[in-house]
Amino acid sequence: MSLFDVVRELDDIVDLSRGRLQIEIIFRLGKSVDPVSVDELVRALGERRKAVFDSIRKLESKNIVAREGEKVHLTESGRRVFSTIEFLRKSDANFFVAKTRPTLTKYDEARLMLADVYLYETLQALNSSVKGVLSIETLSKIVGISPTVLDEHLMKFSKGELAFLYRHVRPRQIFGLKKTIIQYSLTDEGRKLVNLYFGSIAIRRRWSFKLLSKLVGTTHPRLILKRLALLLSIGSALAMLLQISLPTLSVLVLSAWVWLVSFFALLIENTY
Repeated sequence: MSLFDVVRELDDIVDLSRGRLQIEIIFRLGKSVDPVSVDELVRALGERRKAVFDSIRKLESKNIVAREGEKVHLTESGRRVFSTIEFLRKSDANFFVAKTRPTLTKYDEARLMLADVYLYETLQALNSSVKGVLSIETLSKIVGISPTVLDEHLMKFSKGELAFLYRHVRPRQIFGLKKTIIQYSLTDEGRKLVNLYFGSIAIRRRWSFKLLSKLVGTTHPRLILKRLALLLSIGSALAMLLQISLPTLSVLVLSAWVWLVSFFALLIENTY
């Protein structure tokens, strides 16, 4: 099952675009070892008791939570949903949240997760299209949802600080009937995001990147290069000291150092 399928299956259980309070309740219960009372949830969430109680009933009808008197806890299904949300928050699909909305809470992240996956699919489609412009109907077939629902989600990324897409609205007449054609294309920020995101993912999947990240203790592409430069500088100084202090082994030390530098150069070439 793909990441997109996982998110869509999760959306069938908890409406990610509208069920903010349900998601918050799942998070609160998932982080708690013991059952939590309704009053504790009301105080922690700062919501009206009726709103919290209604959300609990909806989750209970989906077998996500169970009540024992005044206390509420996650069922086995609820624990799986909580684990899935936690996994998705750390996944590639949530890259956009981490990079473009650093001030959002984890609850906002979960609520916007579905839109992020739609954006992910749209960016891929626009990036691989010949003209760089696709109609909402074409995009909806690629993503697998209705044009209306997809357009509702993508509009969030066509204005303000999240303007990764241009939304083109063009009125046309087809057989004498007026029809509005909606198309999407990438903005300059959208192209930057495509280059940053898909380039980063491609790099991280390479075996050489995994080896380098283990050797220097970080998975950040830029930090890997910085730490390698520092290690090579220190290594060069040590190699020179060994040549001076152990002249009989100078050829061996020099050969070993040249081999090591060449090895790192090949790893960097294969990775970047």
